[in-house]
Amino acid sequence: PALIGALLAGYSMASPENVGNRNEMVVGLCRNAAWALSNVARGESTPAAPFLSMNHNIMSSSSPPGSLSVSLLTPHHLAHLLTAPERLDPPPSPSFGTKRPSHANNSSSSSMEDDLQPATWTEVANEVCWLLAFLTAREESAVDYLLESSSSRSMGRSTNELCQALACRLHVSSAMATAAVGVAHFSSVDAAIRMAIPCLRIVGNVATASDGQHVTSLLTANSNAHVTTTIAMGSDHDKGLIPQSLAQLISLGSSFSSISTGTSHGT
Repeated sequence: PALIGALLAGYSMASPENVGNRNEMVVGLCRNAAWALSNVARGESTPAAPFLSMNHNIMSSSSPPGSLSVSLLTPHHLAHLLTAPERLDPPPSPSFGTKRPSHANNSSSSSMEDDLQPATWTEVANEVCWLLAFLTAREESAVDYLLESSSSRSMGRSTNELCQALACRLHVSSAMATAAVGVAHFSSVDAAIRMAIPCLRIVGNVATASDGQHVTSLLTANSNAHVTTTIAMGSDHDKGLIPQSLAQLISLGSSFSSISTGTSHGT
């Protein structure tokens, strides 16, 4: 609970209107807390229930992140953390760059230059993706809680806030990878693919849980409200973003393979 409290308290200080969203200490607190939580959750015998409010009487599942009435994670918190980059990070640079994907390399050694780089909300979202990947790999009751508690119905349409946030992260990473392949910027391709890996694990875990009862939520999730205009260009807004992103990544595999085999990278 203390780590979760640190994550949510840090996030509560940040909003598009709040200077906390640019405060390196606040962002670093959220990133480090999410990283620590994901490492605790990754243990094979670690259940998901202690991380989630599924067995606790909370005032509202839509309480704002950092609310003192909520001591554990809700689907609403996770969805907001997953889409934090789209709302809190500065606009993406037109040039490609790379960030540190903590779980891509489990080695404790990292360059001093990397350690001195300021934390970003994209890194926070990536760590939360890994946390969610481990939590959805545990008891099916946790997956049911996460998906069922984030579902709502409005104007005759069913939506799932957590699936929309997941669709956003997967779509952004697949779009970035595809764009980087187009200009043969292979380090950015690698970084984008590593961002997609925990998203793919979550999709697989959710799709296979509870006899596939949550598959429809995955297939129909569309996160146009979260995805920036630049990233959303080229997507079919009438179809779910997750199937589109999966198709994009599958196509990317053959494209990247053909490019890399015809180009020497010195490795």
